[in-house]
Amino acid sequence: MKNKSSQVYLHYLAGLLFAVSATCNAIDMVNVRPKINAVAGDRAKFTARFSASSGNDGMVLRALDEQGAVIGTISRNNEDGMMEWSCDTTNLPVGEKIIDLQAVTAGGQIAASVPFSLVLTSATNVEKWRQQFFGASAITASSSETEDPDGDGRSNFEEFAFGLNPNRASDESPVVVSDSSLSGLSGEKGPIRAAFRRRKSYQTDGLNYVVEFSNDLTTWNVASTSPNWVADEGSMEMVETAFPPSATGTSFVRIRVVNQ
Repeated sequence: MKNKSSQVYLHYLAGLLFAVSATCNAIDMVNVRPKINAVAGDRAKFTARFSASSGNDGMVLRALDEQGAVIGTISRNNEDGMMEWSCDTTNLPVGEKIIDLQAVTAGGQIAASVPFSLVLTSATNVEKWRQQFFGASAITASSSETEDPDGDGRSNFEEFAFGLNPNRASDESPVVVSDSSLSGLSGEKGPIRAAFRRRKSYQTDGLNYVVEFSNDLTTWNVASTSPNWVADEGSMEMVETAFPPSATGTSFVRIRVVNQ
């Protein structure tokens, strides 16, 4: 079952009572072992309650992976009996990892042991983008597609699509208009071209870049040819499309990005 708030009491050993509740997206209970789901690159965490029985102040709380190495950090409050385990998953492999939460006495004896599963899934490209600029893959008030945290008039969706920084306002247009190819293969003048950056993974990301031209800013027509590749820019690529002939001698271009 999945629950975001209920507590699950697991063990009562040597005066120590653990109760696990999720602070991540969800917690699954399978055979009485918590399963914490997280996106790779996020900080996985959960809170737990231990009893205020005498002697608990001297207990050391630790979390060990399958190899017996300490994983994550634990903070605790002996007054209210709450603790929090937190782990940066950036360098952890995708998949399931069994972690043992232990309470150890001053003499080094394990007084209580609670195993749980940490299941990491691969981050999508947009989740990686949110991790980079907003600190976590989850959609928040400031990282939602429609928000514009830097106030430059471009939504987070557009900033992601054109490879921009959503936290840094910029007047620079994502579209460059030139009368020569940006490929550098020829310095000769030619048809006016519109160049823009798009994600290499745009198909996987479900993005469709629609190039449209207009003579009057009222009627827009979709370009009749697909953009040509110009340059590699890491996770992005520069592409360009030639302007169509204009009867009025004036043309405008816009790039619309829509979800496929």
